[in-house]
Amino acid sequence: MKSGVFQDSLLSLRPVPDLRAAPGFGRGRTVLTPIDHDGRRNVVYYGNGSWGVQQASEGYFNTAPSHLTWGEASMLAGLLQAPSAYDPLEHYTLARERQRHVLSQLVVNHYLTRAEATTAFNARLPLS
Repeated sequence: MKSGVFQDSLLSLRPVPDLRAAPGFGRGRTVLTPIDHDGRRNVVYYGNGSWGVQQASEGYFNTAPSHLTWGEASMLAGLLQAPSAYDPLEHYTLARERQRHVLSQLVVNHYLTRAEATTAFNARLPLS
């Protein structure tokens, strides 16, 4: 069941419509970073070459952020602390542990019930 978690989410994440060149990190390099609709650089790295929630949701789950389930969204939220360490394509068990933590915090902060968090954790993750 798709719930559109990011559509009106507490994270207020925006789609990434285009890429523009941005100053690189040292030594005069230039890297491409996503730019969101109001011109700010979307420089949040989700691992596996994904910059921003749009690329991450499409790269990991082959869907738009507005169509992510709580299970998928909690997996992406867990990546932010250490994208390479929690990459579910490379370190699935660690990624699932981190996802469980994210879901538990959503329960503690009254965004989900314990039953909803359990359902989200037990749902199949269609990783692509």
